[in-house]
Amino acid sequence: MLRWLIVILAVAAPCAAEIAGVPEPPRPGPFPDRWLVWSNDALGGEIGENTDDFRTTSFSGGALLGRRFLLAIDSSNFTDKARSAVAPARSDELTATAGILLFTGQATTAAGGPWLALGGGVRLHGNLGGEALQNGWHDILGVDRVDYIAYESDSGIAGLGYATGVLPVWSTPIDLARWLRASQLGLELEAAGLLTTSNERQSLVGARLAVNGSDGAGWFGVRQRWNGGDASTPTAATVADHEAGTWLAYGASFGGWFIDGGVNLDDNATVGRLGWMWRRASGRAQKSTIDRLEGELLYVGGGALGVRLRWRPRWMQRQWGQVASWFGDYRFGRTGQIWDDSIVAYRQPVVGFELAANRGDHHHLRLEPFALAGIGFREERLVTRGPITRYRDESAVRAVLLGGAGLRAVWGKASAPGRTVRYSLSVECDGWLPTHSADVVNVNGRDTYLEPGVAATVALGALVDW
Repeated sequence: MLRWLIVILAVAAPCAAEIAGVPEPPRPGPFPDRWLVWSNDALGGEIGENTDDFRTTSFSGGALLGRRFLLAIDSSNFTDKARSAVAPARSDELTATAGILLFTGQATTAAGGPWLALGGGVRLHGNLGGEALQNGWHDILGVDRVDYIAYESDSGIAGLGYATGVLPVWSTPIDLARWLRASQLGLELEAAGLLTTSNERQSLVGARLAVNGSDGAGWFGVRQRWNGGDASTPTAATVADHEAGTWLAYGASFGGWFIDGGVNLDDNATVGRLGWMWRRASGRAQKSTIDRLEGELLYVGGGALGVRLRWRPRWMQRQWGQVASWFGDYRFGRTGQIWDDSIVAYRQPVVGFELAANRGDHHHLRLEPFALAGIGFREERLVTRGPITRYRDESAVRAVLLGGAGLRAVWGKASAPGRTVRYSLSVECDGWLPTHSADVVNVNGRDTYLEPGVAATVALGALVDW
């Protein structure tokens, strides 16, 4: 078995992009019992270049059975819109695997314990319904359909084998803060490789710095990805070239949800993942402190997304009780402005202060009106996403004020042994005010972007033990 591990890793070597079908925990630490993931280049946080091409979207999931056996499946949609000399093309890929955890160690750092897994499975390629999924999503967002790309004529199936593992190598030996105790911050090394019977080779190595609470985590790292051998189709070969290289990876998780992203430093490609996990274990070696953090996933009207972290320090809690808290907010996506095939995308980091009317729980349910205000930066970019170009690509950055008010419903029992999270759902109205707008001009006219705006926002939150 060790011989096969060496062979797979060695021949594969000649993301943040993970290898499709190779299981990995959604966040640093042990595998949960079940997880589902949606991956899309639109989820990369507008860090890098979202071309809506190559591996445009994928759906994946996994399961850990009996704390030892791993199942994983991935369905990906490939497109090659800019192929030179021949017409653009598309292809789909479905990878299903089963494996075994050969070794799992006790959690000793923020990255959890070491583990090693081997497995095998099959990979299918051809017309597997990816076009309908992509265009259905575009219809929901009000984006032009990608129905002008024909499928490759090739289809087939190949067997595969994989090896993957993680080795924690360092953690903080002392308490750095109340919310950053000894071993909560750590460094892990990772490696994975996959080889198919059709001689397709994929592998990666990486290092990741992780901070783990009892039911939350944040991470940042670097991955080197190699793709070689014979890809299943010309479109798959283009995707493999696009995904190879050095990736910066980043992410966060609170309770059941997680979101992560990455940018390829070689070609500026971007990708992001959003998902949910069930029956998850803590990545921490120690019991939780009494500190608590709240993370929220945001859907901003118009099709944008975001993440918000809310924290109430002890001194603030002593001064104002459960009323006041600090927050950090990052939003990204499209503004909704479109001029021919020139679209406007944005990213907006903000820090600020929130006040909430907390009157306590009633039957484990709490309704709290809240208001928030913050300051930060907003960058808007004109990006061409099609053949009809009205304006050249450009961008502008402005300071921005953010304000909003809404109502939050919090449910679940308060923190107790065996309970590490309370969830919330909020609806709010937010407005943003850049310091001034920007104009884009050509011989045919002028348009304006970076303007003030208002949007409805829905947030799914998780208040976790840290």
